[in-house]
Amino acid sequence: MNYRFGGACVQKAPAKRFFCEDRILASCDHGTYFLCVSDGLGSCAQGHIGAYYAVRFFSESACVRSIVKSHHPDQEFQKKIINYQKFLTQKAKKYRCDIKDLSSTLVLVLVGSFGVMGFRVGDGFAVVRFENSDVYQALFASSKDAMDVTSTLLSSDVSASYFSSFVRPEFCFVSSDGLYGLTFDVKEMLPYQAFFRSFEEGARVAKTINPYVQRVLSAASQKDPSDDKSVLVLLSR
Repeated sequence: MNYRFGGACVQKAPAKRFFCEDRILASCDHGTYFLCVSDGLGSCAQGHIGAYYAVRFFSESACVRSIVKSHHPDQEFQKKIINYQKFLTQKAKKYRCDIKDLSSTLVLVLVGSFGVMGFRVGDGFAVVRFENSDVYQALFASSKDAMDVTSTLLSSDVSASYFSSFVRPEFCFVSSDGLYGLTFDVKEMLPYQAFFRSFEEGARVAKTINPYVQRVLSAASQKDPSDDKSVLVLLSR
């Protein structure tokens, strides 16, 4: 199955800073599509820099391939987190800051011939619609833990949420936590079906995905300007 993908970030408004703390990265490497979203913690001085390095580290071809080829992808991802923490220790020296100042969350979704894999640290989320289904479902377990903002890639006891399925999705939506209130029934932690159905329909008729996502996020930011909003979307052709 071939896909097209795109996304956008919108800074919260009114903003007390001049930059968005979210970072996104999507690409395809040897038939594996990957969508990576990281949200730098606003309480941290250099969270946006941590998010920048997070999406690049976990989207590296060697990193993605080792996870996909592993018999235990969840354990392999945990090893990558340890490697990332060591990597960021050097970056903290470069920026002359405490490593905790580079804290960020992460959502990584991989799609390929193997199906789909998802990894999450922190409070981002992913929603998918699988082949031969019209139901949009959260990729990770629906629980209030999804709203936990205390876990980051630099937490000492960090443990990533993990999901895998041999069934490939026709639609995938990966986001930072800024869109929770508009896309989920927060009490039940279930996706609003009408929102995602309308979003997918709009994305499929859009000539290019990025401007479409930008418009959706700008409208969402007007309704809820309290946080940065970032989305990556993957669509079957």
